[in-house]
This record gives sequence, C-alpha cells and structure tokens, in this order.
Amino acid sequence: ALYRRATTSLTLNDKATNIRKLGSYISTMDSVTPPAFRAFRRLRANRLHMQLIRQNLDGEAAPSAEMKRTVMLGHRRQLRLLKATYAFPRADEVHEEVLFEVDSVARDWGLVQAFARADCLQLLEILYEFVCLTFNSPRVLRHLIHALIRFGDYHEAALALGTYRELVERQLEGVKKAVDAAVREGTEGANVFAGDIESISHVLRTAAVGARLLLVHLENVHECLALVHFADNLISDIEKRDPECLVIPAVSQAVRAQIALWKGAAHSHLAQKSRDPGNRADHHSAALQHLREATMLSPRLYDAHYYLALEHALGALDISAATTAAKQAAALDSQRLEAWHLLALLSTARKDYDKALQICEVAMRQSDWWDVYNEIKDIADSQRPQITARMGSVETGIDFFKLAMTHTAIEGRRRGFDASIEAQPRLFALYGFVYGPVVAATDDSDDVSTALETSSSIDMLATDELHAATRRGPPSQASGRRSLARSLARSVFSRHARHVSHDERPPLPFTPLHGNLPLDAAPAAPIVAVDTASTASSSHAMQEHPKRQRSMPHLRSSTQDELPSEAYFGGSDRLVGRASIHGTSSAYYTPVATRQRYQRAQAKHALCSLWLSTAAAFVALQRLDEATHAVTEALAVSPQSPAALTLRGQLELARGQQQAALSDFHEAIALEANNVRASVALAQIEHKLGHRDEALALLKTVSRAQGWSDPEAWLWLGRLERELALEHAEPARAQMLRRALEFIAYALDLECSQP
Repeated sequence: ALYRRATTSLTLNDKATNIRKLGSYISTMDSVTPPAFRAFRRLRANRLHMQLIRQNLDGEAAPSAEMKRTVMLGHRRQLRLLKATYAFPRADEVHEEVLFEVDSVARDWGLVQAFARADCLQLLEILYEFVCLTFNSPRVLRHLIHALIRFGDYHEAALALGTYRELVERQLEGVKKAVDAAVREGTEGANVFAGDIESISHVLRTAAVGARLLLVHLENVHECLALVHFADNLISDIEKRDPECLVIPAVSQAVRAQIALWKGAAHSHLAQKSRDPGNRADHHSAALQHLREATMLSPRLYDAHYYLALEHALGALDISAATTAAKQAAALDSQRLEAWHLLALLSTARKDYDKALQICEVAMRQSDWWDVYNEIKDIADSQRPQITARMGSVETGIDFFKLAMTHTAIEGRRRGFDASIEAQPRLFALYGFVYGPVVAATDDSDDVSTALETSSSIDMLATDELHAATRRGPPSQASGRRSLARSLARSVFSRHARHVSHDERPPLPFTPLHGNLPLDAAPAAPIVAVDTASTASSSHAMQEHPKRQRSMPHLRSSTQDELPSEAYFGGSDRLVGRASIHGTSSAYYTPVATRQRYQRAQAKHALCSLWLSTAAAFVALQRLDEATHAVTEALAVSPQSPAALTLRGQLELARGQQQAALSDFHEAIALEANNVRASVALAQIEHKLGHRDEALALLKTVSRAQGWSDPEAWLWLGRLERELALEHAEPARAQMLRRALEFIAYALDLECSQP
C-alpha cells in the first residue's frame, strides 16, 4: 500500500509529497525480514528517491545538515540493496545499476559538500565496497583516485592511478578499433563507450589530476612526464583516427591546457635539478613552450601563469618576464599566496625592498591567517597568546608562515637586523598556531587503510549522529579477496607497487620558493625539495612509520590460511615486504606519502628554518655566540639539516677551527650532494690549505650544476683562476686572466639580480 501510494503521487506529479511518501515506503522496508525481501523494487524506489532529492538540491547554495545526512543515508541504503541484489560479476558481465550508483554517490558527495574527513572516509568505504560488485572497473578507480587525494592518502591514490591507467590502456585498444570501423562506415555519433568503458574525456581529465598528484604531492617527475605524454599521444591518436569528430567529441581547450601545464611543470622541475648545462637548457626551452601553450589555451588558469613565472625566474633569471606572469597569476586568484610570494622575491632581486614589503603586507591581508598574525603581540616566554581571531587551515597557514618569514627577512635588510631579532618571538608564536595541530597529532590519520580499520563499526541507519558512523562493519573477507585479488592484485597492481623501494625517502611536495634552486637528485629517486631540512625530515618520518600494510584493506586476512596466492608479488629484483604463505601477513615496507606526513616534515623544516634565520641575523650583528646557540637549536630540531651543518661550519671557520668546519661541510655534502653553500665553503677551506687545484675543480663542478646562478661560486672561481694565471707564462696567462674577468663579471651580474 505504501508503494502504491508513492507511485500514485508520482503519477499525479505531486512534487510536494513525492519525496515524503517515497521515503516513508523505503524507511518502512528497511526493517523487513528477510532483509532481501523485494530488494530490486526497493533498489529502484531508492534510486528514484535520491533523484528527487538531487533535483531539490540543484538550486541550493549550501545544503542543510539534515539534507546532507539524508543523502548520505540514502546511498548507504542503496549500497546495501545492491549487495543484496547483485553478486560479483563474470568477466563478460556488467552491472549497469552498480555503475550508475558509483557515479551518483561521487556526484552527490560533492553536491552536499561532504568534504570533512569523516565524510571522505565514508565515501572511500562505499567505493571500496563497489570494487566487490565490479570486475576491473576503471570507473570505480577514477572516483577512488579523486576521493583518496581529497582524503590525503597520496600513496594509495598513486597505486589506484597506476591500475587505472593499465585498465584504460586495455580498453583503448578496442575503442580505437571501434572508432576506425565507425569512421570507415561513416556512422556519425556511434557509441563506442558502452558498458564500463571510460570515455576519452574522463581518461584525459583523470590523467591531468594524476599528473598533479605525481608532481606536486609525490615529486615523481618522471612518472608525471610519462603520464602526460600518454595523454598527449592519446589526443593525437584520436584526432588522427577521427579528424572530423564524427564519433568522439573534440577535446576541450581546458583539458588540453591542463595537459600542457603539467608537461611544462615537469620539464621545469627537471631543468632545475639537471647537472648538465645542455640538458638544463633543453628542459628549460620545453618548459617555456608548454607553459606558454597552457596560458594561451586557458588564459585564466592560475597554475599555468604561476609556473611560467617560476620558470622565467629560476630557469632564465628573467626578472621582468617573471614579474609579468606572477602579476597575472595573483590577479586570477588573490587568495593564493604563492604568486604574491614570488612577486615579493622578484622585487628584492631588483633591490626594491620597500615595494617588496608592500607586496608582502598586501598578500598577508588576503589570507585567513592575517587576523591571527595581527593579534600576536607582547608574547611572554612561557605563555600562549590569547587570540579571538578564527584560524585558517593548515595548508593556507604553511604558505602564510613562509611569507611571514620572507617579510621579516626583508625588514631586516631595510631596517637593520635588530628588527629581525625583535620579530622572532612573533614568528615562533605563529609557528605554534599553524603547526600546533600537526605536531600534536600522534598518528597518521590520512593513511586510509589504517583509518578504515580503526573506524567505528556503527550502522548509519541506526544512529542519529552522522560523524559517529564512519563504518558499517568489517568488509566481507571472502568477496573482498575474490574481487580484488582477481582485478587488482595481479601483475597490474604489483608492477605499480614495486615503483618505490624500502630504502627510498618519502617524497615531499614541490616547494620552489625557498632557497635558490631545487637540488639535484638521481633520476629514479624522488626529487628532494629545496627545503633545507627535507632530508632529515623525510628520514625521520620514515623511521616513525616504516611499515606500510597492504594497499586496499579487503586484501588483508585475519588468518594465515586464508591468504590468497594472488595477493603476492611475482618475481622482481625490487621485491619488498614479501611474506611467505605460511608466515605472517604480507606488508609493504615502503614510505607512505600522506598529507599529514608532508605537513609534519614541513613543521620540522619550518622550525629549523626559523632558528637558522635567527642565527643569520645574529651573524650579521657579529653576535657569534648567540648565533651558535641558534644553530644548535636548529640541529636539535633537524640533526641532518645540510643548511644548519653548513652554517655551523662557517661559524667554526670564523673561529679558526678548520678541521671541525671541514667535517661539517663534508657531512652537509654527503647528505645533499649538490649543496651550493657547503661546496663553496669547502672550496674556500681547500684554498686556505693550499689545495688550489682541488678547490678549482670543486668550484667548476658546482658552477656547472646547481651553482650556475650563484654569484659567490663564480666569484671564487674567478679569484682562483686569477691566482693560477699569475703562475703561468704568456700566452696562457692572458687567456686565464680573460676567463677570470668573465667569471667575476658574471658574478657581479648575478649579484645585482639575486633575490
């Protein structure tokens, strides 16, 4: 009777009571026995109910908490009914109802703005359950990638991305054949994406999202470049097969711009870490070409203008062009501080410190952390300042803190280094507010595998508290092993899981605004960010959580006998964490890249940099004892910081302790092979010890690599070349003196444009 009443209301188009009557039928049937009674009718009724709710939500700017709860409960109910109706499909079987719900749940989560951590965790659990109802579905993986990135588990998202690409490449072989056949027959609008086949638009958009994940969050430049090349080749191939777009619609300009953007950003990153001048020039030219293409295809794309400005500044020292591009980026999105920060540094390169201070102040006022920073005054050493302003997010706080440090450094240049010393307590207090929640966290809450295991087993349909119900119950071990072992854990999954070995440091996001240039690294290893304490932070982070459990929680088994053979890797020379079938459960001993781990590394680096900036101010004021204490504090925070070791070595060298300084410089170079400051200081000591040939060789190596834009390296290279020239006869002396003059003149040019 309730069902007939609801269908009659729908027939009469009574929108005022449709949702209420249909919901009454569905909620009443939730408690029937057996639970699968008329499951398919309830499944379609609930789908219609969600569609009516979605129509009402389209006009709302901010959905209410009750509406949000209703939508999330509706999708939980739909998942339960789907599991009661459908089983794991055969290889040639596709459950259209399941695929429709996969798209619906991902769309509705964004429609009701369910972006909190508990909400994202529920979405991930639902998507993992859909893996058990699909067979090698790239659609489920596509939504998993987006959800995992939003949740903050970048490691898991990268694994899903690799599997997604493998599955899509298999599908594209059939799609290309179908396109060729449709074009030959002249069939306009032929459907070549039936069933669970991904459309070209979805593939390209996911490739753009994945490229950003690999470059920004994981610092895997080579994998990023391979992915965008795959997307670019796909666009070219489709256009070649279907030039008139009879079967496949033309790729949008926005998607093309995203592909060009991340291709240019990857080349830019490779140019900055290249040790060979010719290779660096090639990557620089490619980066400028693709980034300019991205700005032309999408003039309002912030990242394209920002990365173009960064490449002009770091790759060519073109201050004018970099300033123009950075201004365009800041005009497009004034809330993001990266472009403002770059503008301030470019102003200091022109020695216009007043304008740089104005830019910093204008930018800081745009941030949601400005009120907090403005209220931090008169801080006692042992008291936490009481503020009333509302704090922003940790992500925006990290950018604000970096800009505040730059603002303090510029003030020191303009007003004297006493002003920098006076501003340090304010920066330390700001550090506590920005990084306090990160430092206080005791576990990695962004590890989705751990979060799903530790979440509470409460059924959402039986509680009124939305955020108390993050898990309905433990997943089915049998269905989970069967689906994931067959669809994900075979060669596709294992090949991508083997990319990272247990001895690699966890990668850090791209932070090009600190220091001079990003440091060099081996091509196969994660790129080390320019942060001075990144090496120590990454090493310490790996020691805290060295063990990574098997990706995809359903692959884990509670007993040893239930471990499926498909869940283990095949033979590989980089096999990690493999366990015997008769031994303990398998685990990956790989670093886990998550948002919280990155923020912890940033917290350690920020505190170390704060102490080093204090030490630098003391050095400028010739207060070497206080500077030594500050460097000691920095090393206590990050014992393996190359910048801290270099500064301590310079202080020891000023006191005449050459052996101690030599030891510190060697240790800094051992930790960071392309550390320019340590290499130049080491060359100076070698010169003082009378080893001019060794010093000259070291300076030539540095000037060809990351020191190509460092004025001090070129200055010392010119001085040593001049000293050696005086010991030679003509015409070799004249030739060496000309080279020395060129080196010193180039050093002077660099000094005039040094930020």
